[in-house]
Amino acid sequence: MDWVLHEIDDASHLRLTGVPKNYKPKKKGEFGPIAGFIHINGGRMGGIEYCRQISNSVKHMTITMGPVMTGMSTGSTVKIEWTDGLITNAYAMAYIQVEPKGEKINVVELFQTTAEQWFLFLEREGLWVEQPPEEQD
Repeated sequence: MDWVLHEIDDASHLRLTGVPKNYKPKKKGEFGPIAGFIHINGGRMGGIEYCRQISNSVKHMTITMGPVMTGMSTGSTVKIEWTDGLITNAYAMAYIQVEPKGEKINVVELFQTTAEQWFLFLEREGLWVEQPPEEQD
């Protein structure tokens, strides 16, 4: 998200974030560029806020930018499938849970869906540039 907001022109930045480029919030609770972007575009990219919370919570001790989802947790579990009393499949699943005892959202599926939403967003905004394949030696 930072890269996109850095690369777009001033008018696009204002339209997509609700604030001018290089804007720093002056009051607590006021949207900066990232929170403004999520607020304005979250409807088209539903997983973007979850991804922000996950990425910030795993690389920092605390979330320092934007609102914190209270009650959110991450974890993992093993899913086991049985057929006729025998285990026929077992796989690990990492998840995000937005509220205690709430739905466990598979993060791999969340990341894949959000990547597809980002691609559509970048394409729609004219920011997607197809890269030529690398030459093989």
